[in-house]
Amino acid sequence: MLKTSIIIISMLVILIITVSCKKTNEWVTKGNESLLQKKHGEALTYFNRALEVDSKSVEAWDKKGYILGNQGEYEEAIKCFDKAIEIQPDYAEAWSDKGSVLYMEGKFEDSIKCSD
Repeated sequence: MLKTSIIIISMLVILIITVSCKKTNEWVTKGNESLLQKKHGEALTYFNRALEVDSKSVEAWDKKGYILGNQGEYEEAIKCFDKAIEIQPDYAEAWSDKGSVLYMEGKFEDSIKCSD
């Protein structure tokens, strides 16, 4: 009986994780589509929804930072890139985007460090 309960609970956990990942991917995809259409406000909403479902979505953190950086919200953008890098230190796009925002801020030396 205990073994059956453990198996059922394990299967439910796997199902929940799978549904959560699928929903995150849907929000990120919608965000990317909105970005391509230059609908930044809409895209930001979608990336925020993705992060509500999965706070470890590296792509959602990076794209949110990208939008904020382009809106001149440099400090918030850097926080998003740092979060993406914390989750996945080798995520090149977050490093590149962080470097771009630092460059826009006039922090040239810090910007160069992001490309190392």
